[in-house]
Amino acid sequence: MMLSLTSSPLSLQHHVTRLLESNAYVRCLIVDFSKAFDTIDHVILLSKLKRLTLANNVLNLVIDF
Repeated sequence: MMLSLTSSPLSLQHHVTRLLESNAYVRCLIVDFSKAFDTIDHVILLSKLKRLTLANNVLNLVIDF
């Protein structure tokens, strides 16, 4: 599920808050790949990724960018 820039921080805060109710700490990894994909040939990248044994949701995440 892709979230907008406005709803992403709110959604993250909600999930972290809920997790902190039952956990001592929560680890978050936030990565912004949006500019990284502006400099490469998308057709070449996708053809190489399809040759790997990636889960469909990982491949779809890259395709969405």
